[in-house]
Amino acid sequence: MLRRFVPALSLIVVFGAAGRALAAETWTPFHLPWEAPSEAVADARFLLDPPAGKHGPLTVRDGHFRFANGERVRFWATNMSGEGCVPPRELAPRVADRLAKFGFNLVRFHGLDSRWGKALFPANAKDTQRFDEGQLDKLDYFIAELEKRGIYINLNLHVGRQFLPGDGLPETELLGYAKYCVLFNPRMIELQKDYARKLLGHRNPYTGRTYAEDPAVVIVELTNENSLFGGWTSGYLRGRQTERNPGTWADIPPFYGKQLTQFYNEWLVKRYGAREALAAAWRGGAREPGRQLLRNGDFREGTAGWELSRQKTAAAELAATQDASGGKPCAKVTVTRVGEASWHIMLTQRGLKLEKGKKYRAAFRARASAPRRLAAEVCHSSPYRGYGSARFEAGTAWQEFQFTFTAPEDDDQVRLSFHFGESVGATWIADVILQEAPCFGLRGDEDPQRGTVRRLEPEEFASHTIERFRDEGRFYYDVESGYNRQMYRFLREELKVQALIEGTNHNYGLPCLRAESLLDLMDCHAYWQHPRFPRQPWSRTDWDIGNTPMLDAPQRNCISQLCRSAVLGKPFTVSEYNHPFPNEYGCEMPLLVAAYASLQDWDAVYGYTFLHRWTERELSGDVVTGYFDLVNEVSKMAQMPVASLMFQKRLIRPAERLIQVSYDEARTYDSLKERRWDRIDFHLEGDVSPLLPLVHRFRVERFDAPRTTRAADLGFAPPEGRIASDTGELVWQAGDKGAGQLTINAPRVQAAVGWIGEKTVATADAEFRLTTPFCAASLIALDGQPLATSRRILLVAAARTANTGMKWDAERTSINDNWGGPPLLVEVVQGQIALRRGEQAPELKLKPLDGRGVVRKEPGAALARQGDRRLIPLRAEHATVWFSLEP
Repeated sequence: MLRRFVPALSLIVVFGAAGRALAAETWTPFHLPWEAPSEAVADARFLLDPPAGKHGPLTVRDGHFRFANGERVRFWATNMSGEGCVPPRELAPRVADRLAKFGFNLVRFHGLDSRWGKALFPANAKDTQRFDEGQLDKLDYFIAELEKRGIYINLNLHVGRQFLPGDGLPETELLGYAKYCVLFNPRMIELQKDYARKLLGHRNPYTGRTYAEDPAVVIVELTNENSLFGGWTSGYLRGRQTERNPGTWADIPPFYGKQLTQFYNEWLVKRYGAREALAAAWRGGAREPGRQLLRNGDFREGTAGWELSRQKTAAAELAATQDASGGKPCAKVTVTRVGEASWHIMLTQRGLKLEKGKKYRAAFRARASAPRRLAAEVCHSSPYRGYGSARFEAGTAWQEFQFTFTAPEDDDQVRLSFHFGESVGATWIADVILQEAPCFGLRGDEDPQRGTVRRLEPEEFASHTIERFRDEGRFYYDVESGYNRQMYRFLREELKVQALIEGTNHNYGLPCLRAESLLDLMDCHAYWQHPRFPRQPWSRTDWDIGNTPMLDAPQRNCISQLCRSAVLGKPFTVSEYNHPFPNEYGCEMPLLVAAYASLQDWDAVYGYTFLHRWTERELSGDVVTGYFDLVNEVSKMAQMPVASLMFQKRLIRPAERLIQVSYDEARTYDSLKERRWDRIDFHLEGDVSPLLPLVHRFRVERFDAPRTTRAADLGFAPPEGRIASDTGELVWQAGDKGAGQLTINAPRVQAAVGWIGEKTVATADAEFRLTTPFCAASLIALDGQPLATSRRILLVAAARTANTGMKWDAERTSINDNWGGPPLLVEVVQGQIALRRGEQAPELKLKPLDGRGVVRKEPGAALARQGDRRLIPLRAEHATVWFSLEP
């Protein structure tokens, strides 16, 4: 039931901490009840074709999903995560109805194996080899309810499984989610097969079918966001993990590091045989290290040549000690009060000299009184110009660290600095070296037949020959692709799984994509401005977001990030996507991703996530419950019926031109050295604009081509300002900050999204004349007719959503733990839309809808005429986000 209207003034206390003027804003309580009445206008159930599975198993033909009867299908999907996968039995029908109402025709069951999710594994179990029968029954019943409504199923296998001592694995307390290890450890692979056998071989009593034979189960995922290439390039394959319960992203424990090194040496012996052949293969480009450029890098002269600087309120002391291994000298920096930034406490040596074009290596050993983050950099002394830097995780035992860089200029006023300002405690630094970088092939003490060839760490990539680097990449590819093939054969041949099978679901580099392309489909994840946790993972209080719209940043857009994973001849899906709450521009998400997924002709898009748990907050429909929980976020959920209809029914045409690129085998490995987080790189010969996928379709053709595609051969000139798709139906208007907007212009759906307030934004049949600064307004025909003649149109106008009492910090980048509570508030979109109508088209009335999507009891308002257009007023007193336009 719609709550009473609240004027803007009442919210100034709520948002006033940001120092932002709100006098022109109008907010009202508005929530989404869990009822799904049949008379609702804002209801996409008509898109579903129940029961799921009636057309037979999902197949792949011409690079897209098709049912066995040849019919092509797209999926507008969502996730259920952890405990969300197993709703209480009495809730399951309501949940299924709600998902169908918003147009979701596929649900991904994510985290069934996680302890954080309270899903399938029993509490207090000694192993992870049996299911809780009560939880399994909830899953069965929920899936059966979904299938009745025409909603298909994606089952994830390995996501958050935390192995226990009873599983018969070494160092289980150090494994976390066992990322990377599950790809190569034989015992873990057997445990994954056992899990798959018990889940997919289980017969659902409510459908009468096992999940392996159920045609409504259309996708099975092997392992979530997991690749040896991601682990290698991120420094998570070192084998030095000694922290208990390290969480998601962490180094592998020592046992597994040694095992991986053993497998690597065995691989080298198989490939090269004798040591001499390996040495010859790795010799090209090797060179000896240059001279030491530092004075007193070993601290034998105490702290001479070094200085400790402290900025603002930071406090620390420097001392020379004999605490290094073997009683050798070192420097000790003790931080008693942290600074506002890591560089507010620095240990520095100045007056160094670099030569342009030469590659340099900085190396040192360190340990800390408690695990901490440590940074080091080489730069011009003043003004600052950075040449090379790296961040490290220092533990309580001595470790070696290094990084390399190439000097961009001659400079005799260079400094080397270590940054300590992030945390209190003591850090010891020893054996600091700055020198012209060596380039090693096979070292004198390495022999694969003795198992002594080391695996490279990210800081060592540049200091070893290219063939050594490529061979280690080839080894990881063989391991990862071998895992994919082994699990695929097991599921297909032994379990007789009918669903399509994918490996992992993120782009960890070209070799990862190549290994993934061996299976049935490609998949990738993306988030615009995922929450950042600078000091403690998933802290409730220490986090922030950018809080800016993607429409203002086309050069960094998520669509182009995702496109790089699309492979010719394979369906492409995005199984996790969101612009996480509380981003104030999240209303751009649904239409933007649906439009460009259509332009790229992708096969499935999943919002992450519907919800994680079942409490009164989620079920109230009246409060946003987390960064990713879509369930009650009105600004996104209200647009789901439009986005689903637009994507499923292909109302936006695929781009006319298909850009195909290929890579030679060496390039796939060399590109791993180029991983950057500050730009979208396609790793071709020459740079490609990230705007290309906003204009044309993009697919990778080969990973083993004779040569890598040259960017110049693509013939793409990046547009400036106005980025139009080659179909003309999508226009991304870029410009200065606070100017980005998207128009969607197809016969049956037209929309304006972004900074459209106080402007006239025109499409073929509509003019959007709105006053709300940033919003998303759309018109979609529900009767299959063009908008100009349609008798039944859904109008959705969404802006911001917030919980009552939600408080931003001064920078408006975090609400910390001030999430607030009910009632849920929405910013009311105001202004006018002028809709062109055909001569024979019936006159329409504007009918506001309540939170259920049902026409309110008050009579609809006739629309004023302006030539061949009808004027649709959007007023504060409407206090809603959606309307019906009908006679």
